[in-house]
Amino acid sequence: MGPKGVAVDRNGHIIVVDNKACCVFIFQANGKLVTKFGNRGNGDRQFAGPHFAAVNNNNEIIVTDFHNHSVKVGAFSEQVVFDGSGSFLSYINTSADPLYGPQGLALTYDGHVVVADSGNHCFKVYRYLQ
Repeated sequence: MGPKGVAVDRNGHIIVVDNKACCVFIFQANGKLVTKFGNRGNGDRQFAGPHFAAVNNNNEIIVTDFHNHSVKVGAFSEQVVFDGSGSFLSYINTSADPLYGPQGLALTYDGHVVVADSGNHCFKVYRYLQ
């Protein structure tokens, strides 16, 4: 409905963040849908305007959640196929330096998450151990 961000995991799956549908889609490289997770809301597995995604060294998906002013981390284990549960792991702790309308993000090689904080007109760097 409204794709915003895209990332690729270490297995070659394509992660697409859909801003309007408030969910994340995971596709095989050939375009076949593997699973999707999330819906509109402010709970752990919910989004209110997700914008971008990145995948860390542990194959965890990190998503900026614009209207919930947060960055969420999820694990999506693959056995034969994805388990489809969309396991929520944590929020990146932004309480010391709150976000307002996070959009883009990137991961550094040493475990930092860099977030474009559009509402505060800056970027912020948070530590997230991988």
